[in-house]
Amino acid sequence: ELETFWTQMHLPTIQQRHGEHGILAEIAQGQELLQHGRFMKLYRGEEWVAGGLMVHRANELWFAKLGWLQGDRELLRAHVVNLLYRGAIRYAAEAGYTRINLGGCRGFLEDGIFQYKMKWRAVPE
Repeated sequence: ELETFWTQMHLPTIQQRHGEHGILAEIAQGQELLQHGRFMKLYRGEEWVAGGLMVHRANELWFAKLGWLQGDRELLRAHVVNLLYRGAIRYAAEAGYTRINLGGCRGFLEDGIFQYKMKWRAVPE
């Protein structure tokens, strides 16, 4: 599962969205994260099309990594990120977390990822 997620979803999404500025972590990082967390999978029919790694921390659930199949722009337009965030928030609430970490981004007001996370009422730190 992790290899499929990492090579067919996470890395292609980073490359598609961030190009040469994307930070491509080794799968060993995913293995470490998974020891302290779990997968979230999003299916379209029978096909696994998106997913994320949620990591359990002492006082929060960290939505550490996400991706969708081959970084496909059509899946992005189909709101897979919205569905992943909603799933992570729902899981965090059901698991008793009062805080969810949506991960970092560049701290510029005009940054698209920053603006997107602000729509989810994220609080910059």
